Amino acid sequence: MQFTNVTVPSRDPIALAEWYHRVFSVPIETNAEDATVFLPDTAISFTHVDDHAPYHLAFRSLAPAAAIHAGLRRHDPDGRSKPVPVEGEPTIRFDFLDADATYFLDPEGNILECLAYDRDVDGQSANGGADRSELMDEALQSVTEVGLPGSDPVALRKWLIETVGLGTIGSPSPSFAWVGDFEARFVVVPAGREWYPTDRLSGIDPIEATVTGAGVSGRHEHPEVPYTVVVE
Repeated sequence: MQFTNVTVPSRDPIALAEWYHRVFSVPIETNAEDATVFLPDTAISFTHVDDHAPYHLAFRSLAPAAAIHAGLRRHDPDGRSKPVPVEGEPTIRFDFLDADATYFLDPEGNILECLAYDRDVDGQSANGGADRSELMDEALQSVTEVGLPGSDPVALRKWLIETVGLGTIGSPSPSFAWVGDFEARFVVVPAGREWYPTDRLSGIDPIEATVTGAGVSGRHEHPEVPYTVVVE
């Protein structure tokens, strides 16, 4: 599965898009109120709202996770973002995903994660090209996780499986489930749960995601929460 477009709320879409452009050198488009960031494989659209709960996005990174953590301080000297250590360390290893991860808050306090999969980082090293350990530009390839909090996460997971036509990976529980695959997935958690590894509480706000490579074709709007999944 692949996320080709993700739409999330923002209190200041233009400023948020400009932050992505400055820190990660990705192209952006803006209009009077909204903005879009273009990663190579995923477009992220920000729609204006007065306020929203912090959300979670994870990115597939072509640079090592430690380089992203260090690079935030160099490329964001105004401190509008905040690296988040995990148990005092800048990165954490997820053997289940064959990836290293680093976390940070964007200027609006959303919980962002960069996942450097072994297959990507090893591939860059094998190519003998530029030293990716010092690069932030072109580091973000795509969105690989989208958080979906629910008042009834088991029912939300069931909707993604039975209506949208996706599958689960790992061992789903009432408090956590990955729905999708190892390339891209929704993270289903209870609303009000802390987003790992922070104390920031998840909430239900409008999110729309377009995916390819899995599911039942069409536009699927959840009947109770403001989530839409478009399968192309």
